[in-house]
Amino acid sequence: MHRFLLIFLFPLFLFAAELHLPVQSVNADNATVKVKQIAEGVHGFVVRHFTDEHSVIVADAFVSEFDAAAGVATLTLSEYEGLKQNSLPNGNWRVQVGDEVILAFGYSRALLLAPNEETYHIITKNIHGVEWVHPDNFATYLSYQAHPTPFKEDISGYCTLAEIGLLYTYVNNALFTLDCQTMALIQFNPVKLEDKSVNLPFYSRVVDIATS
Repeated sequence: MHRFLLIFLFPLFLFAAELHLPVQSVNADNATVKVKQIAEGVHGFVVRHFTDEHSVIVADAFVSEFDAAAGVATLTLSEYEGLKQNSLPNGNWRVQVGDEVILAFGYSRALLLAPNEETYHIITKNIHGVEWVHPDNFATYLSYQAHPTPFKEDISGYCTLAEIGLLYTYVNNALFTLDCQTMALIQFNPVKLEDKSVNLPFYSRVVDIATS
């Protein structure tokens, strides 16, 4: 029965593949790429290739608008801080036409926040093609941050460290798929599962998350 209920989740596999696209145009803090289909909110970054062996990330990016008729996605650009290192000098590169945009980076790795162990195992066992990172690791990260109730910054920070692209949450008989960095809703699927118990703030085997 659970497998039948989750069979329609297979389209989520479409989000597991990275997209590598050339920049078509640049205007201030926006750029455009051509793509057949993509959801608004998908996150990525822009890479400048100097040689076949040397490249650098020049900007953070996410899809802020998608024109399905034209097959054009508009990207909002900002400073990339995923690999920030204060001991190294920063480049002053600006995105230009021809740079490579990598979208949906890490979408093959996901974190699921479920209300209990049974729900967690039902969902993770019925969605294939995804490498699941156990919520114990996230709970440990939250304990280190002393945030028993996670903030958006906790989720994006942990996803950056663990190279996770997608966040799944099961709430009120529905499975939500969100981009880990933008927290944009990528997909919504109603799924009726029995909630026999609730672990707060989410299921994990960590007994207590430390607080400040």
